[in-house]
Formats: sequence, structure tokens, C-alpha cells
Amino acid sequence: MRTLREGLMTKRSQGKNKLLNKVQGFKFQDRYFVLNNESLSYYAGTAERRESLKGKILVANICNVCECPESQFGRKFMLEIEHTSCSLFTCALSDADRADWIEAIKDACQLNGRFGSRRDAPAPPVPSAAGPPPPLPPARPNSQHEDSVPPPTAPRPAL
Repeated sequence: MRTLREGLMTKRSQGKNKLLNKVQGFKFQDRYFVLNNESLSYYAGTAERRESLKGKILVANICNVCECPESQFGRKFMLEIEHTSCSLFTCALSDADRADWIEAIKDACQLNGRFGSRRDAPAPPVPSAAGPPPPLPPARPNSQHEDSVPPPTAPRPAL
């Protein structure tokens, strides 16, 4: 498997402990990222001493990647990697490094049919071999015609 890009970025915690996040805020930790044509993985440690695998995102599950404004987290060079289950927020080393990561991830995902769509968007329809479905009949006008008046109700019996 060919490595497309690798390097150090700072990753924001996923925020799984909501109470702790309210008290302490989100944590940012340095992680070593490795992108290949199948996945984006991140590890504790550095390039010289890569430690345990901390997370892995399949390239097929990446929906979008984009820059984040500095105001969103108070950090420069942020990018968001949106995938099917959540978003991963990372901080590159420079503006050029961020642009290179975004381009590399987009290149790795170019054949991914979901890339560029929102993660909650429905999957595109599968084309049928029989052709498109027949057109729907025209809608009836919404005006009051004799045939659109509801039938009268039966009188209530007296008590």
C-alpha cells in the first residue's frame, strides 16, 4: 500500500465525554498521520518513533475535507475531515501544510462516490436496467369542484 502523505498534526479530541468537555474544553494532542489510498490513520508518537494506533478512517467513508476558520477553535491552520460517523478536526503545521493535506485527502478520495456530499445525505439512487420510472399523472387542481366536495354525513339520531 502506497503512502500518499504523512506528517505531524494536532488533533482535537472527539468530545465523547460531554461533561468533561464543558468543564475543561476540548483537548488537543499531537498525532502522527499517515494517508494511503485506503485509510487515514493516526498514531501517538512521531515519525521517528511511531507508537500505538489511535484511530483510523477508511478513505471510502470520508465525505468532505475543508479549512476551518481560526475563530472556530482559536487555532491556526485547522481543517475538518468529515466522515460517515463524525468530523475529525486537526491542526496542520502551516497554511501550506494544511493545503497539502486537503489536496492529498481529496486526491485519495476522488473515486469515492460519497465525497463532497453531507454524511447525512441519502445515498444516490442505483440506476435501473429497465430505465427510468414512468412519469406521475398530473396533479388535480386544488379548487373546489362538485366532485371534490366531501359526501354529507348521516344525521345523528336524537337522544
